[in-house]
Amino acid sequence: MWKKYATPLRLRLRFSTRLVVIVWLGHALAALCLIPVALGLPYKMISWTAIAVSLWIHSRRLWFPVTPHALVQMIWEEDAGWTLVTVGGAVCRVTMQPTWYLQRHLVILHFKGAGLGNRNVLLSEQRIGKEDFRRLRVRLRIEVAQFYS
Repeated sequence: MWKKYATPLRLRLRFSTRLVVIVWLGHALAALCLIPVALGLPYKMISWTAIAVSLWIHSRRLWFPVTPHALVQMIWEEDAGWTLVTVGGAVCRVTMQPTWYLQRHLVILHFKGAGLGNRNVLLSEQRIGKEDFRRLRVRLRIEVAQFYS
């Protein structure tokens, strides 16, 4: 029954306005939450700077893939597992960690590999296409079913 979903997934990562909004809102809420905290102004400024740097790093990896370590493609094959391809051309075999998050409009995957270290990947329908997003969600549900059976 599951064999038709064992075909390889080749996911080309594209720009997604939904992910831009999610990450911007997350960083903006983190910055706003610091306002009522009973810290001195220098500590708040340091924290706001850290949030701004985090937003800059995420923008270079997610929306404008200009860093050599930014992902451009994800490949899943039944016998080989996951392979991530970066802007710099590096092809890294990675293992998906069980700490992924699956929702109707958002999937967050956590990978660990020798070439990239730990890497979280945010995916939405806009980023990989509607049909590939559906196939990915089915593939993750199959892995859960196989894990618990």
